[in-house]
Amino acid sequence: MLNDVVENRSLAEDEDLEAQLAYENLKRRREARRRKRIITIVMAVGLVLVGIIVFVMQSGGQDAQAQDQSPLAATAMVYSGEFATKVSANGATEPVSAVVVTPEVDGIIENLSVEEGSHVEKGDLLFTLKNDKLDKAIREAESQLRSAQRTVETDDQAVDDAYNAYNKAVDECNQSGDWSAFDEASLRSAITAAENQYETAKDALETAQATLDEAKREGEKRSVYAPASGSVVALNAQNGAGVGSETGNASGASGTSGPLVKIADLGTMKVTVQVNEVDISTIQEGQKATATFAALPGVSLDATVQRIASSASSSGAGTEGGGSGGVVTYAVDLLIPKPDEQLKPGMTATVTITTQNVPNALIVPTSALNGEEGAEQYVTVVEDQETGQTRDVPVTVIQKNSSEAAVKGELADGDMVLLGGAEVAGAEASMPQSAEGMG
Repeated sequence: MLNDVVENRSLAEDEDLEAQLAYENLKRRREARRRKRIITIVMAVGLVLVGIIVFVMQSGGQDAQAQDQSPLAATAMVYSGEFATKVSANGATEPVSAVVVTPEVDGIIENLSVEEGSHVEKGDLLFTLKNDKLDKAIREAESQLRSAQRTVETDDQAVDDAYNAYNKAVDECNQSGDWSAFDEASLRSAITAAENQYETAKDALETAQATLDEAKREGEKRSVYAPASGSVVALNAQNGAGVGSETGNASGASGTSGPLVKIADLGTMKVTVQVNEVDISTIQEGQKATATFAALPGVSLDATVQRIASSASSSGAGTEGGGSGGVVTYAVDLLIPKPDEQLKPGMTATVTITTQNVPNALIVPTSALNGEEGAEQYVTVVEDQETGQTRDVPVTVIQKNSSEAAVKGELADGDMVLLGGAEVAGAEASMPQSAEGMG
């Protein structure tokens, strides 16, 4: 029995030891997990702090960089080159000279001898017109002329006969010596009547001849000739088509619409564009321009301003004359003296007019100019970007537009100038003697 008690006590002590060991292991694991959570939290907080520090440093660097660059943002570089101001507008290309062929008489077209695009010389036959009325008028006039000619011949013979009768009566009386039967008054009256009849016949002959000449002149109008040399740029004529009152009598083709034949001299072309009232004051006759064409990529032609309208040609919505929000424009004609052979009438042209041009000019932004316009002006040159040292340089404005100006002065290509209202931090301006009092 004593052995059993000892054995049971040993078993209990073993169980207590195992329980204690298990508790210690559990405690160690919990402690390890707690340390891991603390480390994780510390790392997360550290990362957040690092991110905040980086953000602050970057923001500070950007602010510093912006501060460093702020004076540069208000400057611009002087450069040399061609100073040019240009105005662009679109318009349709047209021949300088063109004629529309309109027949003087009605008829049905026949013998058409040209086609669109063909070249004709002045006097070339284009087509003829069939007109039965004109043909009939000529035939009747010719018949009347022949009749009048016969009448003149007959009346001329009657005059001869009257004179012969008078001479015969005189001869007979001379031979017989008996003048009692000689009726001189009757004989002379017969001569006068014959002569009057002859003069009337001659007048009728002249009238018949004039009627025939007029009928022939009208008949000649059935042949339509080119009134000028050039290219056929429009052709609506076709054989069998009626013209004028003959339209309803045409056989086959119907009557024509539009110009029958349009002939143009394509050796010289022009473009008419509409220029906004804001720019029209800068346009002058004789100014040079270039013309480009959407239909002809790569083709650029010289042009010259030829005419400027003195009154507005169009306006947008609003009252006449461009009031109430209207856009007022003026027509400007430009001459293209040497057009490309591919250029056709009606093609859209983009014309760029050079209104100002100064070669080899020193160019500055207009916002860099100081002083009153019309008086002596100056620009402020930045001599040292780091210290902000500047100096005022007097300049003479040669020409300018809304953004740039061509100037003369003691400037050099590459100089940096302050734009209007800008200041360089810590700047100390050095003013040359010639610029004193210029502000």
